[in-house]
Amino acid sequence: MDEQEEKILSQVKVLVLGGGNSPEREISLRSAKYIAKAARDAGFDVEEYDPSKGLTYIVKVPKSTLVLPILHGINGEDGVIQAVLEEHNLPYLGSNSTSSAACFDKWKTREVLKATNLPMTKGALVTKNTYASHFLSKRPHVLKVRRGGSSIGTLIVRDIAKRDMGEIDKIFTIDSEALIEELIEGPELTIPILDQSALPVIEIVPPEGKEFD
Repeated sequence: MDEQEEKILSQVKVLVLGGGNSPEREISLRSAKYIAKAARDAGFDVEEYDPSKGLTYIVKVPKSTLVLPILHGINGEDGVIQAVLEEHNLPYLGSNSTSSAACFDKWKTREVLKATNLPMTKGALVTKNTYASHFLSKRPHVLKVRRGGSSIGTLIVRDIAKRDMGEIDKIFTIDSEALIEELIEGPELTIPILDQSALPVIEIVPPEGKEFD
């Protein structure tokens, strides 16, 4: 990197948002810490801020600031912070508020995918009162909160006879509705997309005999 490039980078203000007030606060703080370091190492002028302290500070930063919302869960991935940034014309990393809201709601995601004729597992929305009577609950299945990130509020039921109803009740304390889907065993793969190009495939491998959490 020559002096001119270093000068340009140092003039770009980057605001890394980490923490927030969702159940995934701790992993957000860890992610934001490493991203802020990487941005500084690359030569950017970096500032860090925790939105749990309020949004007044964020909306008053210069319009030339590039915001990196490294937030997980509610108010971070559901389009809320994205809508605030859009309202104040602040450039930011990631999908827009509409796409974020659709992706965070697992049922809406299913509806979008089904509309494109992609193959889908059998699935339905259930509540605490309708879960036990639904036909999918009689076979191996996955139960996950309708709105939530990461693996929080996700339960894999492989053996119906041994399912823990206490764990199932916990699902409905996080969200009043949950998505139940038939269980399909296989590797868990993630394929990031950047500017319409597929990045390398990532396989998520849980500890032997355990689930990813």
